[in-house]
Amino acid sequence: MPDPKPLLFISHKHDDSEIASTVAKYVRRLTAGAVDVYQSSDPLLKGPRVGENLTKELREALWRAGVVILVFTSADKDWSWCMWECGMADLPGPETKIIVLQCLPTEVPSVFADAVRVQAWGAESVSGLVYRFLEPDFF
Repeated sequence: MPDPKPLLFISHKHDDSEIASTVAKYVRRLTAGAVDVYQSSDPLLKGPRVGENLTKELREALWRAGVVILVFTSADKDWSWCMWECGMADLPGPETKIIVLQCLPTEVPSVFADAVRVQAWGAESVSGLVYRFLEPDFF
């Protein structure tokens, strides 16, 4: 039976799991648990199951997710898995919003250079995401 809750997928480097966990905790608190969060680096959240095919698990979660937040920290890291996740989420089918949480002012993911990004250091930018997040049609 499919889960009736909307799903937020947090795409991140495992080095950035603390940032991803902060976002996940905030979303769970903000929505009072009405939104499920998929985060591969937190064993307490929905994530890949031990013994399963990782690519298949990620693909299924991404196709179900209404929103993907890409936690982007530094351009000098290998972002291939995160870019794959965003690409899977962006395939034709149900619309999935991809939000880039830009953590440093000088670091922009080139693939999303023309996208509206959330600037983690800017209160106005983060507030805009929070207000949008609470709109009924966000997911």
